[in-house]
Amino acid sequence: MLSLLKQSFKKETLRLLNLYLPAQNSTQISNLNAVLGQAGINSFDFSKKFNELSKIYNIDVMLKVQLKIYIDKTFDIYIERPFISFLVFEEYNSLDNSISLNSLYKIANILFILKNERVYIKSILNEILGTLKSMKIHIKDI
Repeated sequence: MLSLLKQSFKKETLRLLNLYLPAQNSTQISNLNAVLGQAGINSFDFSKKFNELSKIYNIDVMLKVQLKIYIDKTFDIYIERPFISFLVFEEYNSLDNSISLNSLYKIANILFILKNERVYIKSILNEILGTLKSMKIHIKDI
């Protein structure tokens, strides 16, 4: 009996879409309207909800978004954290192939907000430093 009750509360998924969208700018993508329209989702409602969820990011930061569309035409949006390399590239100074310590701090703060509270800032900085090393980018001296 309990399993039947649990199943009645579960929503059946119609589609699962993986998208890459710029933060706070989903309204500018014309192909997105066609995809949402085929699934029966109002593009205005999607844009409003997505822009609200992505307002913690700078405008135009590319985000990996998972859109779960249910049979009853409702949807859920799951936003994954942005790629570290994208965040580094935004702060990158191509003149001297470096990134400032202040920029490093900004990137670490963005990632720290999105991670679980149990994650230490040291592990986030190690991730960023590993990315910088693989991209052969140096940290500017103060």
